Amino acid sequence: MNVNSGYYPELVALYRYLRIPFSPSRFSLSFARSPPSNTRSAGPVPELVYNGMHQGFGMTQPGKTSKVGAIWTVFVTVWSYLVLHVLAWYHVTLGHTRSQAHSLANMTFGDWCAKTWIARSFLENLLIPMFCSIMTTDATVVRDMPAAEILDYIAHAFSKDHSTVSGGVSQVVEALLQPILPNSVHVNVSINDVCAEGDSNERVCLHVADHGTGRAFSKTYHHVVFSMQTSQSARLLQRYLDHLKTRFDASAAVQHVDNVINHLKQLRYDKSEVICHTDTSILPPNPLNWRDLNFVSAHPCDVSRTMATHIIWRQPGMAIMQTTNPLPWLMPNSSQRISESTFERFVLTLRGRDARRAFFDINARPCLGRLQGCIAPQAANIWVNGSWSYGVPLLEGLCYCFPDLTQDVLPAPGSWLPKFLPKNTSLPVT
Repeated sequence: MNVNSGYYPELVALYRYLRIPFSPSRFSLSFARSPPSNTRSAGPVPELVYNGMHQGFGMTQPGKTSKVGAIWTVFVTVWSYLVLHVLAWYHVTLGHTRSQAHSLANMTFGDWCAKTWIARSFLENLLIPMFCSIMTTDATVVRDMPAAEILDYIAHAFSKDHSTVSGGVSQVVEALLQPILPNSVHVNVSINDVCAEGDSNERVCLHVADHGTGRAFSKTYHHVVFSMQTSQSARLLQRYLDHLKTRFDASAAVQHVDNVINHLKQLRYDKSEVICHTDTSILPPNPLNWRDLNFVSAHPCDVSRTMATHIIWRQPGMAIMQTTNPLPWLMPNSSQRISESTFERFVLTLRGRDARRAFFDINARPCLGRLQGCIAPQAANIWVNGSWSYGVPLLEGLCYCFPDLTQDVLPAPGSWLPKFLPKNTSLPVT
């Protein structure tokens, strides 16, 4: 994964504490368009290739034959990029992206773009396809996202260095697990039920099935953090609510959990497809135009899909790639596929952002909202968190809000976690 130093400060701080080595990434890009087809096609010639940071000007146009047309495209691209960057910094610096009173609060990114001097060709051919890749979604979703969140991302991420984790993200998992007792980590398990324990609902009981051993067991907790997709959290909490209703009827706990579920259901998810493969035929025909990320947008513009192929490793004549949301006519050959999967991706909308504020208020510190934590006096504590918690739905969202959760969840300092927290963050000592 690529980590941007501007938009991932909390994630970078965590990785640095864990002594995770970084390698610089050029974050080079190619942009192409391909008309819909009923037959298997080869990868199209890119209309623009960007060679990444610190590579001089680094912009070429393999598909352009007219020198005048090439110069005009470069001018429009550079002009639109500068206007976009200046406007984003203007809104962020003046606090417009965080203000609920500003017009940006109720404006989609598509509506905002329509009011600017940014060239439509830059938006449709470059900017929106890039955000389709960043959020593994389609162009319609990008246009419907809150303008404030995307402008905040642009101001902090654009023109910043990119890095990748050297040796793969598996070492991050190993470093995170190192201070945790082995018997406290459960993998290859599923939660079959969530129940209340105690006469006053002071604990939550998780009924778990271990698919590795075939046995079932139960664990009880005073705090439960649902750090996952909100759709999954809502399903588990619905089971918990059903049990609460049979025991506590119209209690404060029942009303609270019901409110949490209703807000979680307002957060939307779409499915994305990811294929790992070695089929270089879907890349630009000339290997000299292969880049770290290769975008192909369906053309004409009313077709909203964009596919992104990330070259993970390459040598002459061969590459290992990850293609997200492949176009049907550019589907990697089945004989060259390594793995296929689908996953749910959080889609941020204006309505979803308003519902999110009930869990996290980024304008306050601590940023925990009214639906976090204790559901009633002497009752168990229910917390929710995930990449959806903050800004554009990425890993930084999980890390940004996590320190505030630890203040109430962690029983005492002493692990690696307090050292990772900001200097002004304190943990309760028992």
